[in-house]
Amino acid sequence: MKNAWLGSVAGVVLGGAAVWGYLEYSGQLTATATVQQPKTTQQSPESKKSSFLSQDLVEARLKELNFKEVMRLFYKDNMRNVFVNEGEIETENFVAIGSPNEAGENTVAIMHPIINYRNVEGEARFLVMIEKVQVMENGSVVSCHACVGGLDLYSFKKLANGQFQVVSKSRPEQEYGGSYGRVHVDREQILNNMQPIGKKLIGSFYQSSYSSTGETSSFWNVIHLPEDNFIGAYGVADAAGDNAGNHEPESPLYFSFDSTIQVIDNGKKYFPIQVNYSGEKPNSDYSSIEPANQPLVVNYNAEKKEYQ
Repeated sequence: MKNAWLGSVAGVVLGGAAVWGYLEYSGQLTATATVQQPKTTQQSPESKKSSFLSQDLVEARLKELNFKEVMRLFYKDNMRNVFVNEGEIETENFVAIGSPNEAGENTVAIMHPIINYRNVEGEARFLVMIEKVQVMENGSVVSCHACVGGLDLYSFKKLANGQFQVVSKSRPEQEYGGSYGRVHVDREQILNNMQPIGKKLIGSFYQSSYSSTGETSSFWNVIHLPEDNFIGAYGVADAAGDNAGNHEPESPLYFSFDSTIQVIDNGKKYFPIQVNYSGEKPNSDYSSIEPANQPLVVNYNAEKKEYQ
């Protein structure tokens, strides 16, 4: 079943070897707002002030929503050319930002294909994902097990004149989870799980995973896409896990569990989230392995900015 809160994603990653990133690169990841004829936001005669966005961003207009225009809007005083080994990055839409660190590593910003969705009013919105990875002087991406990349999220709306305006952005230094130098925010999961997660709030779910010493675990995370505050990402609960790298299924020490997630629409500002488990999992102090058959319900604490 098609998710009713999605539009069509017209962005494409152009082919070719990712060897050099150029400021003047002309390849485009474009977005359209034509699916199911979602409502188009009317342009106001003047830009309203925002409680969380700078006035420069509120007043900014992009003729096209592509790599060149997005990077010039958000990173205009910070961009440099950079060398990256062929095959290290899966797109040509990248450029270095800021100065190299003490180890000579460059921060490289990568633009992923745009996600087209709709807000609770049915208006077209476009989510831009800029991943930030560290690249060594030899052109290799820093990929230690515990290394995590960064991610900037920006939501845009399309005005009546065809231009794009910023609606919201993620908080500085927002964490999303990851490993091996990359961020574990799966675009397909974001697309497929887009839905209302509050009375006037659209959001989506994704899983971040980690493997170590024979055990694999993943965690449910939720992204809030408000239009009156910063975009946020929050941990929800364990999603899945096993210790198959240490024990065979016949062992009494073996465990494996999985889960599904659902939103409970109770009409409140933030909806509760229920995680339904199956399989077996360790208890909180790992003293025993128990059936994972009890659902877990968590609620968002707006003061602490976390699910409990």
